Amino acid sequence: MTIKARESLVLGLFIMATAVSAAFMAGMWIMGPERLASAAAMLPGNGGTVAFIVALSSAAACGMFASATLGVLAFKAGKSVSVEIFFFAVWCWALALEPVRGAVPWLLASGAGTDELALATRVLLFGRYLGSMSLCLGSLYSAGFRQERIDYALGAAILLATAFSSIHPLDTSTIKAGLYLGLGYAGLVRAFEILLLAVMTANYTIAWRDGKDRAFLSAGAGALACAVAAIVLQGAAPAWAAAAAVPLLAGGAWLHVKSLYRHYLWR
Repeated sequence: MTIKARESLVLGLFIMATAVSAAFMAGMWIMGPERLASAAAMLPGNGGTVAFIVALSSAAACGMFASATLGVLAFKAGKSVSVEIFFFAVWCWALALEPVRGAVPWLLASGAGTDELALATRVLLFGRYLGSMSLCLGSLYSAGFRQERIDYALGAAILLATAFSSIHPLDTSTIKAGLYLGLGYAGLVRAFEILLLAVMTANYTIAWRDGKDRAFLSAGAGALACAVAAIVLQGAAPAWAAAAAVPLLAGGAWLHVKSLYRHYLWR
């Protein structure tokens, strides 16, 4: 994949992410406070209205962060030779799917069935699987993976994310406070995410040790901060944790992109 092709793809990801966020905001405005309150009352055991508002706010924060970051990457860093930044852009796009959670109150208020709720949940799962794999894939190139295989790596990640999200068992009788259906084998999913983050951290550490360049260490720390913040915002976190995750997410993205951009700019 050429640099020009990557630049065009990142621009496309920015447009799609912005469209998802715009649709989320429009949906919330159309529903209005009364219908949102009715939808919140239909969520059994969701922790109350506060948890409902935190979940919607977290989804909106993920969408707006992803759109803003992709905009910066598309118009300011699109020509960077860094493959790590490209896969970070893919991770941002995966995070931009979080506003799909806003479809849950809409579906509940419209009297939709479990099939529609399951579809929304599987879209979220696709984004989360793809995001975890994208961060890990980006780190592989810092550790020496050949850049000629970007197309294959991205295609494999998309196929695996599609497969995993399609076959993942769902508990259609439970709607979590995070505004998605209950997930089967949730512990295994979390273990999979932790494993990928551990591999990512190891790859950036190896790149730092081999190249004696602290840019990789900073990039790894930034990516890890982003991943942790995203996990908090994707779950049913308390309000204080969600509020703390937003600056962590922004700071981690700034550290990750700045470190890699400067490193490849001066090579």
